[in-house]
Amino acid sequence: WNLLTERFSGDSDIFCGRIEYEEASQKQLLHTLVTPLMPILQQDFTALATSKADALAEESKSLTADERTHRFEIATADLLKEVTRPVLTAATTSLLSFSIARAFLKSPTFSEEREWRVAVLKPRSAEGVAFRTSHDILVPYYPLELGAVSELPIRRIIVGPGPHPAQAQDSMRRFLLGQGLSHIEVDASPIPLRV
Repeated sequence: WNLLTERFSGDSDIFCGRIEYEEASQKQLLHTLVTPLMPILQQDFTALATSKADALAEESKSLTADERTHRFEIATADLLKEVTRPVLTAATTSLLSFSIARAFLKSPTFSEEREWRVAVLKPRSAEGVAFRTSHDILVPYYPLELGAVSELPIRRIIVGPGPHPAQAQDSMRRFLLGQGLSHIEVDASPIPLRV
């Protein structure tokens, strides 16, 4: 955890957690994120607008036409801010929450992975970012030096589905051997390759 906080200190938020594979649990999580939004989106702002309009009408009786126009423009802008601020705040918070949650949801077909993930929410910046390819798309990621590999609690690696599963499994074993980690079990995933 210290490595993560040192690497991404400052303008980043770090989230670490277990991947959720069960569809019912995923739906419950999303429901939990949406529920606080509903009262705000269903709020009736009519009473607020009416009271502001009544106050403005009373105030404008003693004003000139130009002053009334100017006061009306200011009051309209203030009302718009008062109405939209909670909606925009809730929407922004929800989008952020959905972005974070999305990083921890995965299809049940991958449940055997029992994956844990570290997600870093960082402003879009080129600083420190690296790229890898996945399905002919460049995917950004932040490299992280984990220190002594021999101290990692990895007991088993499941090589994902691919066009050459035996070669991938053999390559992983040879890689681990070169890292002094031949004690780690390497298996091929039973999940079929989707093309």
